Amino acid sequence: MEGLRENVASNRKGHLPARAIAVGTRRDALAVTSEAAPSCEQEVSAIKRSIFGSLAVVLALLMGVACSSGSGFVGAWEDAEGRKLPDGVPGGEPLVLHVLAGAEHCGWQSAVFLYVAWPIGKPTETAAHIRQYIRDPKGVVAPELAKEFDADAILPEDARSTGFHREEWELWVSPSQGERYVYLVNDDDVERWPSSTLVPAEQRVGRLLLCA
Repeated sequence: MEGLRENVASNRKGHLPARAIAVGTRRDALAVTSEAAPSCEQEVSAIKRSIFGSLAVVLALLMGVACSSGSGFVGAWEDAEGRKLPDGVPGGEPLVLHVLAGAEHCGWQSAVFLYVAWPIGKPTETAAHIRQYIRDPKGVVAPELAKEFDADAILPEDARSTGFHREEWELWVSPSQGERYVYLVNDDDVERWPSSTLVPAEQRVGRLLLCA
């Protein structure tokens, strides 16, 4: 991984900029949870509210629920020293990073939702400090996300490693593009994941209403 940090940054160059989503307050989310784990239907309802940008952080995010088989990105992430990153689970804990698989009953299992505290590395419970990025290569959540996703991306010149990693994957950010994209990097690949706010609000809502 050290070799990656030295080599990748020096021989890869840039793309674009823009803006990310605030996904509701943790207090709001906890107010609508029960002692039982939320169902996939509750997860979808919470995702709808978070996409509007006004209510709860996704229940599944807070309660550690995944309704699909997930992927190599989903699970516990660690910092550069190998310490598990706070993921907001169980309820009441702050969040640094949480990666959630798309709901299978919606046909979203090929998508991955990444929630990260911003500024990077600063634990938060505040909606305004949480950004959402979506890996959606098939466009199952929104076609715009597939267009903005790049499985063979080039790191911007100002990209830097966060040190956050899961297995071979590491999260990189670019100050010039952080509101628009994050980058997932391993020894062989660089992926660009778009912010959910690159999808027009009315289209985001329309797509989510189809998954009820």
